[in-house]
Amino acid sequence: YGFKERFGAFFTQKLFHVLTLYDLVNQTICTPTPLPYVNMCRTLLAVYLLLTPFSIQLDLGWYANTVVPTLVAVSLLGLDQISTELENPFGDDPNDLDMLDEVGMVEHEAMFLLQMCGDKLAREHYVWKPMPEFVQAQSARPLPCYLAIRSQVDPTGPGPVLFDKYPIRKP
Repeated sequence: YGFKERFGAFFTQKLFHVLTLYDLVNQTICTPTPLPYVNMCRTLLAVYLLLTPFSIQLDLGWYANTVVPTLVAVSLLGLDQISTELENPFGDDPNDLDMLDEVGMVEHEAMFLLQMCGDKLAREHYVWKPMPEFVQAQSARPLPCYLAIRSQVDPTGPGPVLFDKYPIRKP
């Protein structure tokens, strides 16, 4: 079955946790922000910015009438810009989460667990392949390799890379 019995509960717990996180990521990607909500927020922000000058009271002084409304307006416009940037955190923008790096970490952790439990038979079913250049360009950190199932490796292509060629990466 690929792992020793004493690790069964641990693997099952971790696998359930990974599947739960995958469902949350998938839900985040597939659930768009409703357009009426975005329009309502921006309309209310525009109304606030347009009506603020009409609420000036001269007896409060210049600080309360100019500095405070300016700081509030800049902070609200900044929050609107941040929410626009973070609407979809899984993409190719510079401020998005690097999912390729996360997948690489999971691959290294899985192979580290197989190495720690001493299951050589399961380790022999996986090989490390060099990462293509176009995939490396999409990641923030260099990813030298990816994990492949030995039976799925193309027999006409370059030979499989041995497990010990790439050391276990520390997070």
